[in-house]
Amino acid sequence: MSGQFYPEYGEVLSVVLSSSPSGAVEIKVSEDPVVALVGHDAILHCSFSPEANFSLNELSLFWQVTDTNQMVHGFTEGRDQPAYQGSTYANRTALFYDQLAHGNMSLLLRRVQISDEGSFTCFVKVRDFSRAAVSLQMAARSFPRVIPVQGVGNHSVPPTTPFSLLCLLPGQHLLFPAVALWVTVGLSICLVVLLMVLAYVCQKKIRQSCKEEKAKAALQPLKNMDVKEEMAEEID
Repeated sequence: MSGQFYPEYGEVLSVVLSSSPSGAVEIKVSEDPVVALVGHDAILHCSFSPEANFSLNELSLFWQVTDTNQMVHGFTEGRDQPAYQGSTYANRTALFYDQLAHGNMSLLLRRVQISDEGSFTCFVKVRDFSRAAVSLQMAARSFPRVIPVQGVGNHSVPPTTPFSLLCLLPGQHLLFPAVALWVTVGLSICLVVLLMVLAYVCQKKIRQSCKEEKAKAALQPLKNMDVKEEMAEEID
């Protein structure tokens, strides 16, 4: 037998647990840890098989942090009990209310944080209390999510394959602005056109220079002949 006192809520919650109570229900939880991405929602699964005449008015359900006994969510007398909830979890938890009568005691934990990692205990009382613990582990994306420009979805791109893409950084919700993208494309096109014009002008100058050199080379023999004729006339 053990009792837990929660002075921060001004309430006394007596949890009576025996090794094998005759009226206790058998709680089922996942043996594997629940893995959740930081900032996403997580479901801590907990369930039991209720009797045919089971009523929610008979149900007392509490979720708490195993190590610190901090209350995460409380449900008694057919409704939530916010007084049992720690401020850390305010507006972040919910039950699957339409499935409670079927024995689904799972907890929805919204916007999980790194500090949420650890063990959570589910206390269920119908006639006697039963409990089971669920482990929650945090995970984070180690790579950006790739979304093709022409489509939507996650894809793997071979290393040697050219690919146009937009990169979304999870958690920041930042996307390269469309206006800036078009400005960048426009500037790139202008730069390419400018380089093509410069190349054309340079090529034209080179051709013109070559023609002038050829013309000079063609006139050179004529000049030599004129000089020889002038020298011959002077001698005569």
